[in-house]
Amino acid sequence: MRRFPFESSLPAPHSQRVPQPSSDARPERKAAAKPPPKKRMDKLDTVFSCPFCNHGSSVECRIDMKNLIGEANCRICQESFSTTANALTEAIDIYSEWIDECERVNTVEDDDGA
Repeated sequence: MRRFPFESSLPAPHSQRVPQPSSDARPERKAAAKPPPKKRMDKLDTVFSCPFCNHGSSVECRIDMKNLIGEANCRICQESFSTTANALTEAIDIYSEWIDECERVNTVEDDDGA
């Protein structure tokens, strides 16, 4: 019994079988991409030249995190500088503050003397 005149020209339907995954076969997961390697930070100096005696590598900076104090001391001329420190303070920060303080004192003296 034909319902439609063109039905005979259509191919016979095939039983479509959907593949069933087996119980021990799991779908493979795509491997996660590895994170890019971390960039290495160069170590910062802890020894500097003294602004008073101009001797190279004579100023050593120390940070006391327990008391939050940063100190810079010259081994040659015994000059020293201390400042407050925090968790992010590095030796270069203490030395830079010392240099800035020296410049500030020198400019104040120059203004008073002129």
